[in-house]
Amino acid sequence: MPNASDRSGKRFAALPWVLPEPNDSVSLVSEGEPMRLLGVVAICTALGACAASAPEVRARLGQEYVGKNVDTLVMKWGPPTSSFRMNSGQSSHVWQLATETTLTSDRSAKTYACKVSVVTSPTGIIEQLNTEDPNAGDGLLGVVGAYGSMCGERLGMKPQG
Repeated sequence: MPNASDRSGKRFAALPWVLPEPNDSVSLVSEGEPMRLLGVVAICTALGACAASAPEVRARLGQEYVGKNVDTLVMKWGPPTSSFRMNSGQSSHVWQLATETTLTSDRSAKTYACKVSVVTSPTGIIEQLNTEDPNAGDGLLGVVGAYGSMCGERLGMKPQG
């Protein structure tokens, strides 16, 4: 480990997390680094999309289940997490298919969930389907959706196209 000295001349082991002096010039990105980072993001986005995106999951589930009886979803995913009968006679059902909790840098916890909500007619026919579906993964690639969505991951839906 390299040695350094403070302003009084005392020697100590230089630690990698010690901040530089106020007058020191520090570059957080070396020359050529932005292009290399952009290349890595592009490759990971192209190759890393393991699951369908949130809009794709919503569209595909809607195509598959709207117009069918809600019992189809019960048989596939089990009973809903919650159900509610509305005054109109319609019912609202929510399935929570996956939950992920991550710790943030400020030591708090953030929970993400894959939720599928449907509204059914009084006879149980699915009229509307929606998802609450954050992107899977952490970091910059997770934010831009390079890994697909949590529901896409949980339901095993691959991206189309």
